[in-house]
Amino acid sequence: MKTYQEFITENLIIGSNGHGNKNQKVKVNGKIINAEDGTPLPQARLFIPEINKNFISNVSGLYEMELLPGNYTLVVSSLGMYEKSLKLTVVSAGRQMFSYR
Repeated sequence: MKTYQEFITENLIIGSNGHGNKNQKVKVNGKIINAEDGTPLPQARLFIPEINKNFISNVSGLYEMELLPGNYTLVVSSLGMYEKSLKLTVVSAGRQMFSYR
């Protein structure tokens, strides 16, 4: 089983303070790649337990989700790799790339 590369941070902040409406969902999207060779990771699972919702990356490793601004736990997993949890703060629309090893 492969292991994850350490993320740049355990706490991801999407967007900038003061640029969002607390009651309006914002689009968060990005790409999940293999940190060893840079290839996209298709069918990676992104789970947010606070809203009990799964998001799956497409064949190019791309994902998209709409979330209300707030604090979440993001649980990322992919076949043959260990699960990784991190804190996600959504403030306004943004993009985040996840790398795996």
